[in-house]
Amino acid sequence: MNLMSTLLLLLKKDLVLEWRTKEFITASLVFGMLIVVVLNFGIRLTNDQWATAGPGILWVCFILSGIIGVGRAFQNDFDNDALIGIDLLGVNRDIIFLSKTFSCLIFVFTMELVLVIPFIALLGFNPFSVSLLAVMGLFSLGFSIVSTLFVFVANQTKSKDVIMYILILPVVLPILIASVELTRELVSGYELSFTNHWIVILAGFNLVYLVICPWLFGIILDE
Repeated sequence: MNLMSTLLLLLKKDLVLEWRTKEFITASLVFGMLIVVVLNFGIRLTNDQWATAGPGILWVCFILSGIIGVGRAFQNDFDNDALIGIDLLGVNRDIIFLSKTFSCLIFVFTMELVLVIPFIALLGFNPFSVSLLAVMGLFSLGFSIVSTLFVFVANQTKSKDVIMYILILPVVLPILIASVELTRELVSGYELSFTNHWIVILAGFNLVYLVICPWLFGIILDE
């Protein structure tokens, strides 16, 4: 079996498991909806104020919901020692890492798309555009790479839920800030440009994560 077939097989396994259990979607969307409902009753902003504060609120909701969901999505791998079993089969560790990253990417991006709807319906803040989809995709990729690594790191500790936040949030802070600033520019009417320094930061950090995280993942499996 070649590397691509193995990658697709592992990805299919994660997608089927999520379809049956719905652990990521349930955990992340319930938490995200709670945030939106609280905001709906807790704050009153004008349209101009939403244009300034809305992007930050939107992305805080995304990242907190994403961390909650990621912690649940990989729980079966830990409970059943599935990851160890796959590793003992001699599967390339980079392929294992990429399969978990791509499955996480699909889950996170889907969660973000769904959570935009209550922001529009309840809060009256509509940031949606094709350009925002590109920003969400790049953020989801970087977030998924980092989360895949640190979920496994946190699982080695007793306070894994707390450790996940402590590890993930500082590392993804650069792409979070870049995503907030890009969203603010898009809401203000600017066009997304590949020469924009925020998009360069977002893409650049994704490349750094993609180089470092798989290497560290292999070291963690050795432990």
